[in-house]
Amino acid sequence: MKPYWDLDKLTIKRIFGIIEKCEELELENACFIYNPKLKNEVKFYMVKYDHHWNLTVIQNWEKKSDIHKFKDGSLTFEYSQLN
Repeated sequence: MKPYWDLDKLTIKRIFGIIEKCEELELENACFIYNPKLKNEVKFYMVKYDHHWNLTVIQNWEKKSDIHKFKDGSLTFEYSQLN
């Protein structure tokens, strides 16, 4: 299975930057929205667990989500689901 939303290199770079800043500030979660004024907005939720970060990418208009894991500087796609 492949993700519904493909993460481009710039988005991955931004996500890693946000995770680094969260670690620095001792925050355990963060979120942001692409295209917040458009119907096809995409929401990104990051949550810290003991040894990794989970990223959930939600496409509201499609009612689809992708789950990724960030661990040791690498990104791994876990699974997708219909909401």
